[in-house]
Amino acid sequence: MGSGVELRVCTFNLHGKQENDDVRFLRIVDMLPGFKPDLCALQEAIEDGERNMAEGLAELLEEKKGEKYQGHPVGTDLFYGEYPEGVAVLSRHPFINRWAVDLTEVPVPPLLPRRAAVVKVAIKGKPLIFASVHLDHHENLHLPLGS
Repeated sequence: MGSGVELRVCTFNLHGKQENDDVRFLRIVDMLPGFKPDLCALQEAIEDGERNMAEGLAELLEEKKGEKYQGHPVGTDLFYGEYPEGVAVLSRHPFINRWAVDLTEVPVPPLLPRRAAVVKVAIKGKPLIFASVHLDHHENLHLPLGS
């Protein structure tokens, strides 16, 4: 990024759909502003009907904390074969561009389909590309080292 530009990032694995989603999301909404992240990578973000967890968190952050974030969700697979899930990026900066990258066509294929949610933002006039990925749980012990 260069000197004098501070960048704050975080990541949360939302662990798919749980019985206590309302409580979990309110806890995340309470914690996240304390970190003051410019960008947040989310994994196992479920799409529930028309809405994705990332978009739901962005709405809650604005409603409960006055924090303005936008989300870029990317679907990857079915959580336990039932719910569409994926990865996402939350950003307090407007997207210049956003896209998905297929991570499945690699020499050692992942156990589940994998895609990255990628965004381009400008922070204090400097462009930045940021990606959210969900690493594979693979029996090949060398794969996580090279991921």
